[in-house]
Amino acid sequence: MKRTLLLATLVIALARCATIDHGPMQRIRVDSDPMGATVRTKSCGPGSTKVTETAGVVWVNRRATRCTLTFSAPGFQPQSVPLHRVISDKTFQNAKAIDGFCDAVNCTNGSDFTAALFLGGFFAGTGFAVDAVTGAMFTQDPNEVYVELEPDP
Repeated sequence: MKRTLLLATLVIALARCATIDHGPMQRIRVDSDPMGATVRTKSCGPGSTKVTETAGVVWVNRRATRCTLTFSAPGFQPQSVPLHRVISDKTFQNAKAIDGFCDAVNCTNGSDFTAALFLGGFFAGTGFAVDAVTGAMFTQDPNEVYVELEPDP
């Protein structure tokens, strides 16, 4: 019984974690007119894509605070698009751990609820900490970028 409860506890705790759900890196779809423009990332964190062409995908680190995508093509003026780091909605799923523990232990009295509150709070706090350290608590916005490059004068 104790093993089953412990296993259920770990599954519930990890299922709510943004790190498990979407990880520390984010895909950003990039496209442009004209097609085939070069996209360079700047300050997008370790592991990020450095250069790609449109239409394509760049990977950026969710922790990056000053990530910029610069689009360029011969005969066109370059254009930069800053990404903005915001807290991901998935981060708040950690708080649901308390409710999940109450469901797992079938809270029928005060001591069951207290135990669920303690365990849920412990795992929710752990989930928040892991998400903060890995950067999974953030998302870069926008997650799709389309640019129309202007011809050189």
